[in-house]
Amino acid sequence: MVSTDRIADMWTDASDDYDRIVSRELRNLRDVDYWRHELDTRLGDEPRDVLDVGCGPGFFSIMLSRLGHRVTSLDASEGMLRAARRNLTWYGIEPHVRHSDVVTLDDVADFSVDAVVSRDVVWTLHDPAAAYRRWFQVLRPGGLVLIYDGNYRTDRTGVRHSVWQALSNGLIMLTEGRRRGHAHDDGSDPTANLPSRRRERPATDVPLLREAGFVDVTTEPDRYRMSRRHLGYWKYAHQGEKFIIEAHKPSQ
Repeated sequence: MVSTDRIADMWTDASDDYDRIVSRELRNLRDVDYWRHELDTRLGDEPRDVLDVGCGPGFFSIMLSRLGHRVTSLDASEGMLRAARRNLTWYGIEPHVRHSDVVTLDDVADFSVDAVVSRDVVWTLHDPAAAYRRWFQVLRPGGLVLIYDGNYRTDRTGVRHSVWQALSNGLIMLTEGRRRGHAHDDGSDPTANLPSRRRERPATDVPLLREAGFVDVTTEPDRYRMSRRHLGYWKYAHQGEKFIIEAHKPSQ
């Protein structure tokens, strides 16, 4: 059984590192312009009520708020929530930030939002199928889910993977001043046995979304994050291919 508290504690321990990553991303005009256009294209011009699930230090919340959407930022990690509140306030955005298990969304009413968005979150969930069912419930008819994630399998081996991982570790230390890893106090990785780390994605996400009730489920490679001209590719793409999933709740 995966301990959700242990995973939340892991992300709190790492929140300062991820806050620095997001701060650099917010200062990178290329990244900001890309994500502004990407989210605007997917969500449209009309302001929507949006849940940023697993918001981390708040990058998507800031992007979505700048586009005029009404954003509620949710995370199970108190450290990430503190960073999100601080960053939203710094950028002049009133934070609507709440602690929540993003699988159960206990304090979110059914039929209350127009979109659920996440970036590199589903792979961390203890029950993605339950999350998709719950996200379907909180959406209004015609709402959509946007998932930006990666096929972060734990069974990747071989010389190429080992060399790339070593290169990645060096680049992360050089550019971020930190050692990469998800080790807990006892040296183990609490994410290793999560469902999404043992399945081929996004192929396994599609039937789960359809079983939850979603229609028009599409997947595509995340070409921006997988571009060799993007430094993030060399630092993180050895973990697995990044992708985008879009799914819709029927209008009636």
